[in-house]
Amino acid sequence: MSNLNFLHSGGNKVTLSAPDSNPSSDVTFKLPQTDGSSKDILTTNGSGALSFSKPGLTLIETKQVDSGSGSATSFHFNNCFSSTYDFYTIKYEIRRVGTSGGNGLYAQFGTAGNGSVITSNYYARGSMRYDRMGSSGNSGEFDLLSSAGYFQLCGTLSSPANAGFRGYMDIIDPQSAMVTIVGKGIMHNSSGNNAEKYLESFACSADDGERSGLTDFRLNMGNINSNGSDLTSTTAVSVYGRVSIFGANQ
Repeated sequence: MSNLNFLHSGGNKVTLSAPDSNPSSDVTFKLPQTDGSSKDILTTNGSGALSFSKPGLTLIETKQVDSGSGSATSFHFNNCFSSTYDFYTIKYEIRRVGTSGGNGLYAQFGTAGNGSVITSNYYARGSMRYDRMGSSGNSGEFDLLSSAGYFQLCGTLSSPANAGFRGYMDIIDPQSAMVTIVGKGIMHNSSGNNAEKYLESFACSADDGERSGLTDFRLNMGNINSNGSDLTSTTAVSVYGRVSIFGANQ
């Protein structure tokens, strides 16, 4: 076994050692051209090229929209998913402009990078459980289904102004043929000191063998079907708030 020694001026040395057993072929590690930043870690691309990266989450994009600028596509993200990551976390606070329509939160995906989303022949199934905070005996769960690419997540709001949702969700393997969303959020059914709030947990997944190569994401509010019937269309309402997408470094 061979060693590479780096001798310090104080007399001690740092040693890099070859593997205990003989590799099946030559192994080469190529050092990065820069020295990285504080708290970076050294990673390999699987072919010996080394680079510096930060552990944990990397911010990909944030959109912040005020109530006067809200639209039905406020939180559409083009090309936010790629082969760089297979796990994403989304932090969201999204509220309805006005007092009517849009009783639930849903997600959609796209592949074109042009602001469009998939709206047909794309099955998504899920479930959601809700528990009213500070009140016992007010809980339940919904089964959710869409054949038109609506990943139904949270619901259902009543009519107060500024009602909405706040929480996080994890998106697993958006470029595979079975993207999955798992998350939690708080539904604010009103505002003020006596706001009616619900804790909502949700999971939703595309059918196995469905579309792969998803690159785009949209989060919005519209009327969802809480009785398990097929949601084939809904009217998106204008929304505002803040949504951030992070890629998880493996």
